[in-house]
Amino acid sequence: MVRILLLRTWLTNIGNGFIDKGAKALLEQAAPDSTIIEVSGYPNISAERKAKGEIGNISNVLGVPQIRNGSPDIQDRMVNIADFVDADVAVLPGCILYEFALDAYHDLLKRLNRRNIPIIFLGAGGGNYEAGTQRYVRKVIDSLHSPAIITRDQTAYDCYSSEFEHSFSGIDCAFYISDWYEPPTSTNDFVISAFDRAEETNFTTELPVIRPHHNPFMKPHEGAVKNLIWGQKNQEYFESENIFMSDTLEDYLFLYANTDVTYSDRIHSCVPTLAYGNKAMFDFKTPRAKLFDQILEEDITEGPVRLPEQVLQDKKEKQINQVKDILREVVG
Repeated sequence: MVRILLLRTWLTNIGNGFIDKGAKALLEQAAPDSTIIEVSGYPNISAERKAKGEIGNISNVLGVPQIRNGSPDIQDRMVNIADFVDADVAVLPGCILYEFALDAYHDLLKRLNRRNIPIIFLGAGGGNYEAGTQRYVRKVIDSLHSPAIITRDQTAYDCYSSEFEHSFSGIDCAFYISDWYEPPTSTNDFVISAFDRAEETNFTTELPVIRPHHNPFMKPHEGAVKNLIWGQKNQEYFESENIFMSDTLEDYLFLYANTDVTYSDRIHSCVPTLAYGNKAMFDFKTPRAKLFDQILEEDITEGPVRLPEQVLQDKKEKQINQVKDILREVVG
């Protein structure tokens, strides 16, 4: 029986949870007889943010991202459960192909590599694809000797597939979230407007509008200043009608499975909405949105679109088969 170490990211925003649980649903279908051990990367991101310190965590606002004034040794003192479990293979899903994520995870990944645990990147993408980022990511990949990658957008595939023995241009793991959880049917009709980074899109509807927030958690490791900025930035949100926050993925998925349409600046408000067969419109400029090009023929930024069920099923099945093949080659 194959033991798969699923390296989750961090639930600092709700969308990461959809990716992680979608990855689990995918792996369960690709390797139904396996044991999947879920381990969070939250210790790693906490240590990385704390190492940056108060100034470092607001450095992007200051325009000097290289500043670090925190505890440089905290990464060495932070424990991760992955170091205490045995596995045949490790799987790292999501938007991790850039400095923000790999800086946090790199030390742990190197330790897994030294233990001869191969690392597979699953549904992987980057926060950006700038030349400096590509050089950094390739350097990390080379240090890990990772055998396989399945990307979630074509740009990631074009940039990094040549670094791996096995590669496939696939889809985001969160498209499998409907395989992980089937929410109950709502007794009420509603529309979702999920904006916590940009101004709400102008739209008209006669239905009630629910406004879920995808970044509901305070982050003590980022310091008082960053959390104060978060509170001030979100003051307008807290004065809106029908606002929603929760500490469970299932509550959010209930909304996305039952909405008439979702308008959002969050990719992972739109992805689960589409996965459950509903309409979504994405309204934000980011390279991460390239993942929609893998699965949609229509432009999701131009208006609400629906993902045909058969298209989704075909894409998911192809990726499941790719994971099966990779596990067979890597683990045996």
